[in-house]
Amino acid sequence: MGIHDLPWEEIAEYLAKSAARRPEIREVLGAHQEILRLQYLMPATPDLPRALAADLRGHNATGKPVLPRSEFALDLPAATRLFHGIGEALKGRGFDVLRSVEAIEGALHSGHLDLASLLRGALADPKAPSGQAAAAEAEPELLARWCAEAVRPSAEACRRAVEQWVESAGWSRRVCPVCGSLPRIAELRGAELAAPRFLHCGFCGFAWRSRRQECGFCGTADHRELLLLIPEEDRRCHVEVCNACRRYLKVVDNKEFFGLIPFLEDLATPHLDVLARDRGYW
Repeated sequence: MGIHDLPWEEIAEYLAKSAARRPEIREVLGAHQEILRLQYLMPATPDLPRALAADLRGHNATGKPVLPRSEFALDLPAATRLFHGIGEALKGRGFDVLRSVEAIEGALHSGHLDLASLLRGALADPKAPSGQAAAAEAEPELLARWCAEAVRPSAEACRRAVEQWVESAGWSRRVCPVCGSLPRIAELRGAELAAPRFLHCGFCGFAWRSRRQECGFCGTADHRELLLLIPEEDRRCHVEVCNACRRYLKVVDNKEFFGLIPFLEDLATPHLDVLARDRGYW
């Protein structure tokens, strides 16, 4: 599920309710909402080659994603407009962020950074913009996140274009069957006692069914290595942690609750990221 899979009114209402539930993150959610609104207002229409369609069927059966993210198409004009719009939004987040944004804009203006190269790189590899940041003395994490948000509509549009070729019934890998990326968040879905778990791709937004009793990253099924961190004050979302690989995954509970939107719930639960990272998980 992605930004353009829902009406904007539903997204805004969900974020407002999340802010009312946790007033201490109202400002953070407001910043997220500003970027989401820009992404919603600037949809992408990347041009995937028509000849590509004939080659997509059957990839999942051989253990391959339908379309690796390096082959995703980028709507460069749309991503460029969105990049500049996000930049203006970021400037209102305090002096330190303003200074970092202006440093990146200065590097783009001087030619030390090339925006088209950054955006194409971000589509293929989330670490690519960070690698270019050092040459321009730009803040790597900010640049990588900024580029990722700018190409997100293109990524989700490509996913919608190719997901009809996903054959996930026998898919047992812990990466997205569409693009091969790692999960960002998990979801328990369904009213039955043994509700299935779905992993949500952190890049294109596709959700695929996974084994419930295993780590979403390394695959260990040893119950001694798998733990749950469940906050008592709000049980809509909890954390699965793995002592084998030291990774964590937030889990949205659409089994006990109803109508939770995983990618928005992820934004509304930064305290769970802190909870896991304070215990040494990443």
